[in-house]
Amino acid sequence: VMSDSDSMDVEEGAKVRVQLNSLDPEYTVPKDAIAVPTDVRKSGLSKVVNYLLGNIGGGGDSDDSDGSDDSDDDGVHGKGADESNLVDFDFLIKNRFLRTSVSSYMRTNNISAESVLQIDFVPKARKPESQGDSEALPDWVSGLYFDDGTLFSACYDGTLRGMDGGKLNVTCSLAAHTSPIKCIAGNGNGLIATGGHDQQLLIHKHPSDGGSLTTAYVCTEGHTASVESAAWQKGRVASGDFAGRLCLWDVAEAGGDGEAAPSKKQKVSSKMSKNSSAATLQASLSTPLHSSAISGLAWSSDSSSLITGSHDYSVRAFDVESQSPAVTLNSNRVVTCLAKSFFSDVIATGHPDTQIKLWDMRMKKHSADDSAITADNTLRPSHKSW
Repeated sequence: VMSDSDSMDVEEGAKVRVQLNSLDPEYTVPKDAIAVPTDVRKSGLSKVVNYLLGNIGGGGDSDDSDGSDDSDDDGVHGKGADESNLVDFDFLIKNRFLRTSVSSYMRTNNISAESVLQIDFVPKARKPESQGDSEALPDWVSGLYFDDGTLFSACYDGTLRGMDGGKLNVTCSLAAHTSPIKCIAGNGNGLIATGGHDQQLLIHKHPSDGGSLTTAYVCTEGHTASVESAAWQKGRVASGDFAGRLCLWDVAEAGGDGEAAPSKKQKVSSKMSKNSSAATLQASLSTPLHSSAISGLAWSSDSSSLITGSHDYSVRAFDVESQSPAVTLNSNRVVTCLAKSFFSDVIATGHPDTQIKLWDMRMKKHSADDSAITADNTLRPSHKSW
């Protein structure tokens, strides 16, 4: 039996038993525990996996490199290897990527050398390869949205463009706004919302057969400043503007074809707008939520709340039913962008100081007076500017 001090004493050059588990069914390997050098890193583990897959005739040697293994190295591509068969892998222990040697990880986490270490692996993501120059756009691109093989771009020239997902050639376009488009969001069913510096939110229709873009609704009587953010949830669109106002618009969806049709509860005017035959749609909710621009929007997992990020340094969860903020979290910098996890109400925010922060917005976790909810998890800097 090992003592507590022995559990952290992992000698370099020794071996440890590991069980490798592929998160991709294409690269399944035997579940039996195998012995590998404790000083092995991810490139050495890649050799082991390729050996188990039959791609090379030997593997499992330790790595000679020192320090962190974050950089793009030669991986498994050694002398005499058939590179057409070899695959580079990344490795995870308890859902965290392995970026040091196994021995360093075991010492840091107080793991016994007699334990069988469970290691998951996935194919390493490679840098995308250029497929040639795409069609140049005439002004800044403020947002992108991909739907059913078409990439839609929102541009500062006020035009919404659809491009094929291959060579990115423009297949359709619509001069939607009279000033720069600041945000874009789609419902995945042929409807696309764009917000502009002209203080308008427009809802466009793109047929599934790849026809022309048309404007279905002009959203009026809601915003009095540039529309900076938008987010869809089934038949509803939320939008935020530069003055900190949040608006909600009810849009009924017919099944399957992306057609927009007003429901009984909608406030839709028969008056035609300057956008061809588009009808006007009034906001079902319009309220001042922040003291400055709402730069990011996302619906909560249960669709009961809207999560907002703002230039006033705060992140909020706005309860749609009670029409009031349920949670307010404070940052130390302006929030420039926001994105929510697909699996929970954990969000990531970007800031001018190059930091990315993670926030837990699950309201049931906190009591009403719990000041600890202002805590965040800051990731290491990933950019050099905004």
